[in-house]
Amino acid sequence: MGYIELDILADTPNQSFTISLDGAVYGLHVRYNSRAGFWALDLADAGGNLLFAGLAVRLGVDLLAQYADDRFPPGRMFVLNLVKEYQEPDFDNFGRDVMLAYQEAGA
Repeated sequence: MGYIELDILADTPNQSFTISLDGAVYGLHVRYNSRAGFWALDLADAGGNLLFAGLAVRLGVDLLAQYADDRFPPGRMFVLNLVKEYQEPDFDNFGRDVMLAYQEAGA
């Protein structure tokens, strides 16, 4: 048990990947909303069924806290800025100075 850094590629405004979180496979899609100026996250189960879409990726919150059913990963997903403590992820720093992390359940 521990922390997993999710592989967000810097300078890539639209990306999808699969990842194993606490033993289950999920599909993640992140995209930059240039009109509103934020990153959005979609989460799907292993079968491609969308669990949520368009969730704003923000500092200081557990992105999964509001979802409490067995379809969702049981751990915590959050954003860390490794350079500036209070700076939100933006187009230039996400995947470089700012990372998306998952804390496994029980860690």
